[in-house]
Amino acid sequence: ITVICAICSALLSNQRNNSKANKQIFTNNTIRSQYPGYANEKEDYSMKIMKEYGSQQQNYSPFTGYRRAPFQGEAVNIGKDGFRVSINHSIQNAVWFFGGSTIWGTGADDARTIPSYFAKLSGLNVLNTGESGYSSFQELVQLQILLSRGHVPDNVIFYDGNNDAHLACLGNDPLPTHFGSSRFSELERSHKKLKERHRKLKADKYLFSNLTADIFNSVVQFYKSPITLAKSKNFVNKNQNKDFRADVKFSDISYNIANSRCSDKEFLKQAATSTATNWLIANRILSFYGVKPKFYLQPLLGLDYDLSKADYIINYEKKSILENLPHYISFYEELERAWSRLCKKNKEIDCDQMVVLKSIFQYNHEPVYIDNCHLTPAGNEIVAKEIYQSFIE
Repeated sequence: ITVICAICSALLSNQRNNSKANKQIFTNNTIRSQYPGYANEKEDYSMKIMKEYGSQQQNYSPFTGYRRAPFQGEAVNIGKDGFRVSINHSIQNAVWFFGGSTIWGTGADDARTIPSYFAKLSGLNVLNTGESGYSSFQELVQLQILLSRGHVPDNVIFYDGNNDAHLACLGNDPLPTHFGSSRFSELERSHKKLKERHRKLKADKYLFSNLTADIFNSVVQFYKSPITLAKSKNFVNKNQNKDFRADVKFSDISYNIANSRCSDKEFLKQAATSTATNWLIANRILSFYGVKPKFYLQPLLGLDYDLSKADYIINYEKKSILENLPHYISFYEELERAWSRLCKKNKEIDCDQMVVLKSIFQYNHEPVYIDNCHLTPAGNEIVAKEIYQSFIE
C-alpha cells in the first residue's frame, strides 16, 4: 500500500508540474520561445529570455516619457542608467545605438542583441540606448540628453521604421507622440474621477481614507506597470484568454485592412517627413562633434519576405500583421521619398547615410521573425553583420 501510494503521489506531482509547465507556455511572451527559431536553444533558457523581458518595470523618464528600471537577470540585465547591458558596454569611446525594442533586443539575451553582435564583429565599445516603443523623436531627445551630460559618441546608429509607422498610421495622437501617451491620458482621466469622488465623499473620514489609498495605488500602478502589459488593465483582461494556436497559414487568414489615418496622402507625407526630419536634426547636432551618423530602415515581416516562411506565428498575430502591413508599406515608401527630398535639399547630409534593410531576409529561409518586427538571436546577427558591413564601407 505504501509503495502504491508513493507511486500515485509521484504521478500526481508530475501531472501538476506538467500542467503548470503547459500553462506557463501559453502567455503572450513565452509562446514565442516555442517558435522554430529557438529550436536549438535550451527550452528553459529561451523561456527565461521571454520571462525576463516580460517581468521588467519602467520608470518615468523626463522628456522621453519612460524607460526601464534597473534589472538583474540571467538573460537580461539593465544598468542603473536604464540602458541594456551589451558586450563591450560603455558610454565613452563607443558607438551609440538608438532604436526601439528591436535594438533593445526583444527575443534575445544580452550577448545576442544587435549592438552586442556589432561589438563582437567590430571589437568596438557600444551603448544600447534602445527602448520598447521608442520613436525617432524620442531617440533624438535621448541623444540630446546624453550630449548635455557631457558624453560624446565615437559614432551613432539609428534603427527605425516600425514604431514611427505604427504611431503615425495607427495612432490617434498628434505627432510627435509615443506609446506611453495613452497611459498619461489614462492617469489624467483617473485623477479627474478621483477628484470628483473626493468632492462627494470628503465629509466621510472612512471613505476619504479609502479614496487616498485609491489615489496612491493608482499612481504606483502607473509608474510601476510592466512594459509588456501594454499600459492598461483592459489590455491585460483582453489578452488573458487569447488563442495561441498557429494552425492557419498566412494565406488562409481572414482579415480586414485596419483603418488608418495614413490613407490620407497628405498626412502620410507629413508623418514620413517628420521621421526624416528627426534624422536630419540628429545629423546636424552630431556634426558639431564631428560625428556622421547612419540611419537604418529596419526590416519588417511582409516587406520583401515570403510570409509562408513565418506560418509558425500564432493565428491572431498573423491577423494583426496582415491588417496593418499595407500601412507600414505605405509609410516606408513615403519615408524613402521624404529622405531623398531632404538629403538633396540639405548639402550637409549624404543620401547614403540612410540604409534600407527591408530586403535583408528576402533570400533567407530561416525562421528569424517572432512577430512583425522582432527577431530571433540569429536574425539579430544577420542585421548586425549588414550594419557592420555598411559601417566599415
